[in-house]
Amino acid sequence: MASPPARESPELALDKPAEIQFARFFRSLPQASTPTVRLFERNGGQFHTVHGDDACCAADHVYRTAAVLRHMAGDEATGLATCSLSKANAVALLKYALFEQLARVEVWAMPESAAAYGRREWRVVKTASPGRLAELEDWLYGAAASDTVATIMAVKVVPDGANHKVGIALMDATSSTTLSVAEFVDSDGFSSLEALMVQTSCREALIPDDVKSLALRRVRQLLEQAQVMYTPQKTAQFAAKDAAVDLAVLLGVEQLTDVKQVPIDQMSVALAAVGGLLAYLDLRGREDMAGQFTLQQIHPCHFMRLDSAAVDALHLFPPARATAAIKESASFNTSTLNKSASLYGLLNHCRTPQGNRLLSQWIRQPLLDLPQIEERMDVVEALVEETQLLQALHGTHLRMLPDLMQIGKKFHRGSATLQDAVRIYQAAIRLPSLLEAVADYQGPHVAVLERLFLGPIGQSAQQLGNFETMIERTIDLHALDRHEFLVKPDFDANLAQIAGEMKRVSAAFRPEAERVADALGFELDKKLRFEHSPIYGHHLRLTRTDATKLRNKPGYIDLATQKAGVLFTTKPLKALNEKHADLQATYNRLQASLVREILEITKTYLPVLEKLNGRIAHLDVLTAFAVATVRARIPYVRPQLRPCHVTAADRRIVLRAARHPCLEAQDGVNFIPNDVELDHTANEFTIITGPNAAGKSVYIRQIGVIVAMAQIGCFVPCRDAEITLVDAILARVGAGDSQLRGISTFMAEMLETASILSSATKQSLLIIDELGRGTSTYDGFGLAWAISEWVVKKIGSFALFATHFHELTALADVYPQIVNRHVQVAVTDDAMVLLYQVLPGICDQSFGIHVAHLARFPERVIELAKRKALELENFELSILLDRQTQSDDRHVTSEPKTVAEPASTSVAAKKQRLWKANADVIREGNDLIRQVLADFAAIEAFPDLSDDERQERIAALREKYADRVAGQPFCQEVLSAF
Repeated sequence: MASPPARESPELALDKPAEIQFARFFRSLPQASTPTVRLFERNGGQFHTVHGDDACCAADHVYRTAAVLRHMAGDEATGLATCSLSKANAVALLKYALFEQLARVEVWAMPESAAAYGRREWRVVKTASPGRLAELEDWLYGAAASDTVATIMAVKVVPDGANHKVGIALMDATSSTTLSVAEFVDSDGFSSLEALMVQTSCREALIPDDVKSLALRRVRQLLEQAQVMYTPQKTAQFAAKDAAVDLAVLLGVEQLTDVKQVPIDQMSVALAAVGGLLAYLDLRGREDMAGQFTLQQIHPCHFMRLDSAAVDALHLFPPARATAAIKESASFNTSTLNKSASLYGLLNHCRTPQGNRLLSQWIRQPLLDLPQIEERMDVVEALVEETQLLQALHGTHLRMLPDLMQIGKKFHRGSATLQDAVRIYQAAIRLPSLLEAVADYQGPHVAVLERLFLGPIGQSAQQLGNFETMIERTIDLHALDRHEFLVKPDFDANLAQIAGEMKRVSAAFRPEAERVADALGFELDKKLRFEHSPIYGHHLRLTRTDATKLRNKPGYIDLATQKAGVLFTTKPLKALNEKHADLQATYNRLQASLVREILEITKTYLPVLEKLNGRIAHLDVLTAFAVATVRARIPYVRPQLRPCHVTAADRRIVLRAARHPCLEAQDGVNFIPNDVELDHTANEFTIITGPNAAGKSVYIRQIGVIVAMAQIGCFVPCRDAEITLVDAILARVGAGDSQLRGISTFMAEMLETASILSSATKQSLLIIDELGRGTSTYDGFGLAWAISEWVVKKIGSFALFATHFHELTALADVYPQIVNRHVQVAVTDDAMVLLYQVLPGICDQSFGIHVAHLARFPERVIELAKRKALELENFELSILLDRQTQSDDRHVTSEPKTVAEPASTSVAAKKQRLWKANADVIREGNDLIRQVLADFAAIEAFPDLSDDERQERIAALREKYADRVAGQPFCQEVLSAF
């Protein structure tokens, strides 16, 4: 959201009957099928009101206080909650609803005729949704450019044998008139569709309202899981035949076969999706927009696949709801959040809105094309090495360039003004200095800079030469200093006459200000300020203290009291303002036809501006990568990259002294780096064990973040890095349920894992954190083991598995490509020191009870936990012994087996070695253990025994069984395990 809005709430003045009537009307409105915020215009649009739950939402998230709530037609218990919003606060609420809550918005107004006659005829005048912002775009952004990506997608699914053919049509509602399409075959899990939603930053999806379709039901579940709003549309709107006619009009072609770049006439399912999208955006039959759209085809296979779980797990973007919660905290620090909460915030040193949007797109679409990645890194390396060029671009040139795409949309909508043409001119005249700065670079990457930037930007600058000449000949550039956008008066005799009168009026302002200064005894431009504003025109200002001299003096008119002082005017100055305003209105009326002609000529340059905008965004993002590289606590390095499809022997990911880029950027963090080695011989599947909060999750996630950074073309936080490109990063991290969707924590975990198993390839990177802990220990461990085996035997991809199932480490004894690693921790009687070092080997114990001790649990609770943990281990061991004994009864051998010498102190390893003992020895030892436990339980059956008596009986019991236990190898083996 933008900067915090003003806290003042406008006053809504209604009499009691009007309040009762409106409250009755509001409560009669039908319940919306999806979350919807309704704003009501008041006083001709001077402010707005929201009611009911929307009023509470505004109080919580805009004003941050319930004091602004009042209750209409009743008290707090029976009345309708109401909150008034100024324009700025209404915009803040809209942004929160659309971009953070993914809700729809309705703006209600009353026609002037209804208001004049006292009727209450409210109606919806504007609507918006996360993917459809056109009607409220001027509200949301005003003159400011948008750095928000709001993509709306239409989805059509048809059966294709055992799979499904999926057609996609999508559009970025905030910055483009480009329609994108895709058609592909997907599995039942729709993993490719999920990856495409992530890649395109989909905010809203349109699907047919066929409630009987099992495929669409799965698509709806996928959209809910990815937190994408979906809007059911009539199935009839997804008609390819009707869409073909409307699309041809928008593209400006006779028929779709004329579109050479995209074979849309052969993509029937995608064309059906286009029909649903055009119907929802009211673009059908729009002759007024003929030829204004372009079509492009999306190729999802050109980018790394990221599932929504990976985006969340790797913190590629700050989650909107979490960000809002942080902002509400009293300790919220914007700079800290932007720097370290996500990869986007860390890398976002962009100077332009188009750069912000492109950065978001690149993070969602890591490349698989090695030459293109190397090309980006060449530019970053050139900027890192040439600090003067980096400073010139980041500190001066890029920040001066506007969002040309956003300006172009205003021309398409017909809402552009002379100011927009001037902004394009101001961007064009700055291009030569930018080109000159880039041309001064003479390093090893000159050819790349020439191909990517000097050539394309130079060509655009040349094409805009005639436009610059037109603006200089037609626009009064001197008037820009007064924030006036005028056609030069020498274009027309009437304009020249009015301009002369305006000049004479303007010349009279200063003498009047000097007269007031003399009369009040203040020096002009020191104590007394002579200013101009769009609201008050030319006026005077004194500090609040000095303004006391105005009291009881005739001829002075107060305008406003502000923090900066008291604004006032005089009757002569007011008359001059009014005359100047009248002349300005006449001038604008006479120049309107000339302005229309200038804007029409400017519109012809939009294709040039679109290409130029793309080059500027490209340069801005690479400059941001270079800034992030040099500003890091330890500068990032350029990784050595290998293509995705290489032989298994050449596939490896080796990171030396790797760091998590977001965590190391946090204040007060001294990050401990770790080495990473993944290859397809002995380090393909890594199991990491260790206590909670010791760094397991950070270790596996930082590997995913570093690989993603490398494939978007950024340097990485390592001492050195060797990375083979991966075609996907798929994650199963954390535990979360969705009660509203009826999905439990364990079910969510299984759905994510099923998606991984169905979509991962040998070239993928899997990140799994705590799998199988949402069910019983046995089931969870069994699933974790089976899934791990499946990944190793059937998929063969790089995988990182952080787990508390220590028994899972036995997989390394079965499969040579599995390696065990653990997070080092130093434990004493009263402290546990987390060292955050990842070392070879396993962690053979659990630290849960020790952590509880550090958390200052009561000692009795700690002792009970230890006793119950020991009982559970004995219980599990007893079950395993019984099962082994029964098995040995069926397969008794005459040759006794010897017990192997202990190879490690691992409890799990010792338990496994028990099965090597002779079956008779096991049976005899098991019976002896049962006798000991039964006798010990008999002692515990007498709670009235004193401590001395209890100790005597235990000593007698120990003496009774000492010789038998000492001569029983199986019992000795069991005792050594504890």
